[in-house]
Amino acid sequence: MTIFRGGPGLILPADFVAWLDRNANLSQLRVDARGTNPRASKYLSEIHEVALEYRVALTGEPEPAAVEPGVERSQWLSTGEVADKLRMTPRGVRRAIEDRRLEAERVGERYRVSREALAVFESSRAA
Repeated sequence: MTIFRGGPGLILPADFVAWLDRNANLSQLRVDARGTNPRASKYLSEIHEVALEYRVALTGEPEPAAVEPGVERSQWLSTGEVADKLRMTPRGVRRAIEDRRLEAERVGERYRVSREALAVFESSRAA
């Protein structure tokens, strides 16, 4: 933990900030905090900016990709493609998804993994 002038602080990795921004509905919280709590609004805006920078650096797109049949193929990977990139078996990838260690979306009967989720999983494996 890092101590800042206002008290204890916390430094978070960008991949976690992007995950938090996407999964904790921080966009709505950021909108709600505007004009009511300047510090919260400032910090939530900074979290959002870090998440956007991380996503752009990783995928070239500022927003997480939507899982739809018409979405550009390069945003999403199959379990076989993920297995090749991670040097794992497709079954090992599906097990990681089922164990909730690798975030994925179901499209029909198959899983699709975003490049962002793959990067988060890779960094967690390296740690």
